[in-house]
Amino acid sequence: MLIPQELVDTDTSAMVNVAKEEPDGLGSLAEEIALAGKFFVPKEQKVADPSQERLLLHATVEELVRHDLALRENADDGRYLVFPSQFNRDYEDAPEPKGKAVALTFNGPVQSLNSTPAVRLGHDGLFTNGRQETWRNAAVFTAKAGGNCGRFLQEFEGG
Repeated sequence: MLIPQELVDTDTSAMVNVAKEEPDGLGSLAEEIALAGKFFVPKEQKVADPSQERLLLHATVEELVRHDLALRENADDGRYLVFPSQFNRDYEDAPEPKGKAVALTFNGPVQSLNSTPAVRLGHDGLFTNGRQETWRNAAVFTAKAGGNCGRFLQEFEGG
């Protein structure tokens, strides 16, 4: 079955909206909910055939993970799809990072650029990162070889 991109886009948008509205601000959605289609999609945009819908949902989730738009994370209560672009909680009291090794400067909106490294570092197998150690403007990772490292975003006036 060739899956039309507009159907993938519709489900992706609906999943992102659910993650964006999550009360704890971590931008996630239980993978079980995503795969079961237990989220709002307008009736006229839903796939009528349940077996085709199931294929579409699985394909959509795999595309999100493969293209680093979502991070798959195991938790005590199940597996989650985490959308770093939808984090809406900040680490307000984040201290100036000690031992800062690299500092990058960008002009313009950086939130989408900031979320990509969070997903990539979470996928690379060298680090672990829990949901409670991730914010819109910071993340703390534990290196499997030992020690911690982090990312911190500091936005200045005028973008």
